[in-house]
Amino acid sequence: AGEGINLQRANLLINYDLPWNPNRLEQRFGRIHRIGQKEICHMWNLVAKETREGDVFARLFEKMAQEREALGGRVFDVLGEAFEGRSLKDLLIDAIRYGDAPEVKKKIFEKVEGVLDTEYLKDLMARNALTNETMRIEDLYKVKEEMAKAEALKLQPFFIRDFFRQSFGTFKGDLKQREPGRFEINYVPEVIRSRVRMIGSKQPVVPKYERVCFEKDKVRVEGKPQVAALITPAHPLMESLIDLVLENNQRFLKQGAVLVDPADEGTEPSILFIIDHSVLDAGKDKAGRPRVISQRLHFVHVTQSGRILKGGYAPYLDYEKIAADDMSLLSHIREQEWVRRDLENVALGHAIGTLVPEHLGEVKTRREDQVDKTLKAVNERLVREINHWTHRAAVL
Repeated sequence: AGEGINLQRANLLINYDLPWNPNRLEQRFGRIHRIGQKEICHMWNLVAKETREGDVFARLFEKMAQEREALGGRVFDVLGEAFEGRSLKDLLIDAIRYGDAPEVKKKIFEKVEGVLDTEYLKDLMARNALTNETMRIEDLYKVKEEMAKAEALKLQPFFIRDFFRQSFGTFKGDLKQREPGRFEINYVPEVIRSRVRMIGSKQPVVPKYERVCFEKDKVRVEGKPQVAALITPAHPLMESLIDLVLENNQRFLKQGAVLVDPADEGTEPSILFIIDHSVLDAGKDKAGRPRVISQRLHFVHVTQSGRILKGGYAPYLDYEKIAADDMSLLSHIREQEWVRRDLENVALGHAIGTLVPEHLGEVKTRREDQVDKTLKAVNERLVREINHWTHRAAVL
């Protein structure tokens, strides 16, 4: 098998010339087992039966099959390193020279077993991995907690749908439901269509849409020929609506909203701030802006007594709109001195002093660990390459 050739159309590989380095076997197999391959791929290794070196190869392939079953295909990634210092070539030569002696054969087999020891291979894979694939139980719970937080903060389709329906109606747009989860837009007002040109969207907003939806699984529905346009914050129709709503209601964002926590039986009011924190690195994105490598929303309560409390992941999801009859109870709170203080800077100060360092520390630890592993892996591979070509130069 030519090691510089890609043979995606082939699915059977026969190794009649076995390499000294077992890692080459997987490299050869990779020439046919590639993206786009539609057939099941097979690799056959021709070994001379009842020969000394054939016995060593047979034991090697048997052990490799066991380890691949236990550790997966990644075991091939470290075979070359596993045999460093314990050359397969030397084992085969010893087998050819002295393989008739049972004690020599036993010793050679023990060396093959030692090189392909499960725990030894696990250690090599862990040291070569750019990411940790094993974790402690507390790390696992932390990941589950982060996933729950991400799910809570994710912009759910029904939020997008409700916002679109209300704001689209405000601008006299016509949205009618046709099938479950799918809608028809007979008329898009000119104010929305002209806005898309002002914000510089690459796609136009058309005067009508035969079908729109807010969930991916509703784009195509069996038995319905119409393909629905998926309305997301990136869709030009939604972009135009958001821009118009912000223009008309920007002043209210500073005023906030009055909400009630039904689970809080206390009477002390507090102000909830949402703080968006991003960690950047020295790289640039496609637009030439600093690259964001981690972004997090922090929720901070500043209470009447001056306490600063964490708000959790998405506390607003559990709050309710205050009843109209209860609004009169808040008139005296709005006039109190603590409300008039610069509480935004108080919340920011807490975030800068506590929340931001925690976020930055997590990102820094993760990134530095990845960089160290990458640097080590690159260094080891370069050293091996240098040694290989230095040896080749000496031979030539």
